[in-house]
Amino acid sequence: MILTQILLRARLDRRPLYRRILTNRRLDILFTGTIRILIGLTLALTSVVFTEIGVYIAYVLPERKRAQKLIEQELVKADSAGFNLRK
Repeated sequence: MILTQILLRARLDRRPLYRRILTNRRLDILFTGTIRILIGLTLALTSVVFTEIGVYIAYVLPERKRAQKLIEQELVKADSAGFNLRK
């Protein structure tokens, strides 16, 4: 009986449920957290990209040039020895 009276009593707050749950303060907190996460992810991804570029320039590019130079030298040696792919 007491429970039904409590349930039937008029609410003082007429706002819909989603307005009562998502107050401006909670939305501000959610927005601030989202912005912080996006800024953090951007900084992290930027540092990863710069690191990858640095590794590529410092290690991968010179290694590729060295391999290309070796291949060119072998082709020159093979050409001077009379080796021909087309017969």
